[in-house]
Amino acid sequence: MKKAQKLFEYQGYLSLSVKVILMLSILNAINLHLWHIASTNIFLLFLMFAPQILKKSSKVKLPKEFELLLLIFVIITFFLGKVSSIIAPIMFGIATGFIGLAILLFLYSSNQIKKNYFLILLFSFNFSMTFGVLLEILKYYLKLLSGHSLVESIYSFTMLNLTYVLVGSAIASLMGYMYMRYHISFLTNIIRIF
Repeated sequence: MKKAQKLFEYQGYLSLSVKVILMLSILNAINLHLWHIASTNIFLLFLMFAPQILKKSSKVKLPKEFELLLLIFVIITFFLGKVSSIIAPIMFGIATGFIGLAILLFLYSSNQIKKNYFLILLFSFNFSMTFGVLLEILKYYLKLLSGHSLVESIYSFTMLNLTYVLVGSAIASLMGYMYMRYHISFLTNIIRIF
């Protein structure tokens, strides 16, 4: 009990450190042209500031465990650098898949939508894939605007990235399905925290 109270005391410091590390990770990812990581971290930074933005209309507070998971995710992506050509898109797919799943689970828990496993998972998967495709389109136009030459190998690299995002999206959707359908204990404990 005392350990839990101790963690609550440090939540403000944890939140501030996550935000600073997110900003550093965004700058590092942009410098290394890791657009999936940069865009995911920008979205996560927005999520971190969302409670302050929404404070007037609702009492939203991110749990300390969520901030700790964000910190771990950001540190991992921050230190993987260019080595993460496979891991980063998969993690991107998993992260955005869970974001889509969390949005619909929130709507479901507040009785704004009816329970339909297939539609919830389909939204989660499509949310992640759409975000990945939009990033690849953005990268394409940024390369055009900056005058980079577009060689044929870029297309195969893009398709490989999208395939990895698809794998991550499928993993997130499968884990979401297992949570909703079978209430697997470790997933239930993780979701219950949020």
